[in-house]
Amino acid sequence: MSDGEHFTCDDKAFIIAKKMHGLLHLVLHGDPLSDVGLLAILDGCPRLESLDIFGCYNLDFEGSLWKRLHTQIKDLY
Repeated sequence: MSDGEHFTCDDKAFIIAKKMHGLLHLVLHGDPLSDVGLLAILDGCPRLESLDIFGCYNLDFEGSLWKRLHTQIKDLY
């Protein structure tokens, strides 16, 4: 990231969702993403099997997000 760039909490999640459709494993340990960013990753990375979101304290797991995580992700940390 250059000096003039500013990323919101979900910018990395949106890039992952847009560019990494075949992703199988993802570690976001401590990332400030929100539910919106996590949903984008789940939508954009349908092959994702393992996900580490330990320490991602901006996640609220609103609505059906928690159920979706457990349905789509085999190994959730």
